[in-house]
Amino acid sequence: EQFDLSVELTGIEHFDIFLLNSPDVALSVIHKDEWRDHIRIAFSTLESLRQEGKISYWGISTLEGFKANEAGKAKLSLQELQDLAQQAVGKDNGFKVIQFPYSLGMLDFLNAKVDDDMTLQQQLLAKGLFSISSLSLGQGQLISGLPKTLAEIMPETSSGAQRALQFARSTQG
Repeated sequence: EQFDLSVELTGIEHFDIFLLNSPDVALSVIHKDEWRDHIRIAFSTLESLRQEGKISYWGISTLEGFKANEAGKAKLSLQELQDLAQQAVGKDNGFKVIQFPYSLGMLDFLNAKVDDDMTLQQQLLAKGLFSISSLSLGQGQLISGLPKTLAEIMPETSSGAQRALQFARSTQG
């Protein structure tokens, strides 16, 4: 339904990437086993869209799913998501993308332990998955007031916004 609405609103019939938004939110209201069932169904639907040539890749988008808790662990497991994708549609699937907040002020990508005591960055690099950052300007909070050392380190930039974006886009992975 959401895909059809996106096609209607944009007039675009093929999308490079389609993201399942905030699957981690459901974990706070339903049992983990039921959540897994829902995720497998969603992944199967996304893979069907890929097989029909309507999308190239699919994945998830989350604000909190890979954020570190008090113990430094993330709520979502990248390995579990990949396992659910394989259970739903097999090993050769279009689950290739994760979107999450990453900025000078939100460093969980580099710090939160996801699986096997590896960070999300390490996991994505090891698995050959793509990452897309969101909130790289910190909802506008990072466009000014950054430390002067960043300007010295990044002399090719002329504003806080450029420095914040350069930081996010130049991080490995």
